[in-house]
Amino acid sequence: SDRARALAREGEIAERNHAVDDKLDAMHERLDEEIERADEHAAAAAAAIRRGHLLTATVLVLGLGLLIGISVLVTRTITGSIRRVGRMLQAMADGDLTQTAEVHGADEIGLMARAAGAACTSMRQTLSTIATSAQALASASQQLTHGAQRLAGSARRSSTQANVVVGACQEVSLNVQTAAAGGEEMGASIREISRN
Repeated sequence: SDRARALAREGEIAERNHAVDDKLDAMHERLDEEIERADEHAAAAAAAIRRGHLLTATVLVLGLGLLIGISVLVTRTITGSIRRVGRMLQAMADGDLTQTAEVHGADEIGLMARAAGAACTSMRQTLSTIATSAQALASASQQLTHGAQRLAGSARRSSTQANVVVGACQEVSLNVQTAAAGGEEMGASIREISRN
């Protein structure tokens, strides 16, 4: 009976061991499934990370390209405006006041271009006024020259007439002296006749 009990107990223990082994096998299978799922999740996460890196690199490259394009555009706009203002100022320095800068911005370069254009327009108007005044002065000078020439002609004629008058006066004076001398001779003759 002890032996039977021992055998029964061994059978019970063997059954329990089988049950535990079955449970352990089921747990191993679940654990393997979980590991496979974890590996799948890890692979998906790694792929997502790679896609994120690729997307980040793409966005960075596109952003850098866009930034370079905008920089080039802004630089060309600014340097073009500066060149146009420089050409206008050089033309002003060379005496050409007809040039304009054609810069239409609200930034400092646009303000500088408008100020230079206003200065050029003001100088052009001032020079136009000076030219008009110079023409009026030249016309008045010509009139004064003609008046002086007429006055000189009149002075020459007056001088000629004065010379004629002086000559006539000298002739009259000579005649008067001759008449006076003749009168004295006649007076001396009359006195002599009177004495005789």
